[in-house]
Amino acid sequence: MLSGARSTGHKLPFFRIGSPSPLHYLSSVVPVLSSVPQEYQRRKLLIGLFSGALGTVLLSWAVGSGLTRSIEIWLHAWTNEPLVLALGVIAALSVGLAFVSWPLRWYSGFVLEHAYGLSNQSFGRWLWESLKGSLISLPLGVVVFVLLYYSLLWYGSQWWMPMGSMLFLLGVVLSRLAPVFILPLFYRQTPLEDERLRSRIMDLCARAGIHSNGVHVIDLSKNTKKANAAFTGIGKSRRILIGDTLIQNLTDDEIAAVVAHEIGHSRLHHIWYGMAMGTAFTFAGLFVAGRFYELALGRLGDTGLTDPALLPLLGVCVGVVMFMLGPAGHAYSRAQERAADRFAVGLIGSSDPLIRALRKLGIINLADPEPHTLVEALTYSHPSLGRRIRLLEAMTART
Repeated sequence: MLSGARSTGHKLPFFRIGSPSPLHYLSSVVPVLSSVPQEYQRRKLLIGLFSGALGTVLLSWAVGSGLTRSIEIWLHAWTNEPLVLALGVIAALSVGLAFVSWPLRWYSGFVLEHAYGLSNQSFGRWLWESLKGSLISLPLGVVVFVLLYYSLLWYGSQWWMPMGSMLFLLGVVLSRLAPVFILPLFYRQTPLEDERLRSRIMDLCARAGIHSNGVHVIDLSKNTKKANAAFTGIGKSRRILIGDTLIQNLTDDEIAAVVAHEIGHSRLHHIWYGMAMGTAFTFAGLFVAGRFYELALGRLGDTGLTDPALLPLLGVCVGVVMFMLGPAGHAYSRAQERAADRFAVGLIGSSDPLIRALRKLGIINLADPEPHTLVEALTYSHPSLGRRIRLLEAMTART
């Protein structure tokens, strides 16, 4: 376990579980350690890019080297059912990739978070939380793969149309169920006890014409010192969630400003617009990936769209195409964030509380205030901290 991380000759202390928020430390030394957020974010970005590239290379190698065909032949000793064979090949590759990528996940999710004073997790808790995530994603992954398999089998080259439609429906269902059934598996939700803050937030909802099924606090601090808030769910599952770390570090005015931003997302229908845009990108991505997959099959002998040994190539094609479409999706998301900021300022009547909140959150979460323009354009779903603050300051100047 690392006891610190070096940046321009300064050592960042190791924050033990239960220690004060990094805000109390960093707020006094940010001018000296100004490169710490950049260093942290750069490492996280590089690990993420390397992990994605590694998966793409290994899957391509597994198909090109004949490994997937060998796995299929070995599985024939137990079954001749095509779907089971395909699931078996995918399962074997998934286990292999999980084993190879585990050190990267451990380094990014545990070592770095502790080295930069952001984690409250013991190794055992981190391992358990990771396992829970895998146990939840596993059945969902199987369902998606079965839907994909039968879309390929029944619709041939037009598989992307039914697959995109079913992914949209699945997204709607998960948006409805996640706050009620999935999130509680990771975080405890309790009604906000501060009656004055709760009334203030509900008043913001009423003024915005938004219905919420209450304001809940989630115990983010059991895992992290990072702070956040969200307006989650659709329909009857819609609720405001505030991290306990947010309450610990921000004033009521600043919390109200953050929640006003989240209310803006709901009032401006960003969830539905985001899902619609995501669905459009999904259809486009699946269509293009399908064309590349068919070209690859042609070069490999065209044994059929559902060939168990070649299906992993479809995953490679989808992954690469979606990665290429990512910047466009991020640009749309950043536009939504700017709109939510403008809405929040109009709702609370001033940009000052939101500016103060963003500055504190930048320190708490180790946000890079001024990332490279290209990095922001390609990978950021939110405008950079510095850009958001300048836009908010411009709103203040106009008023």
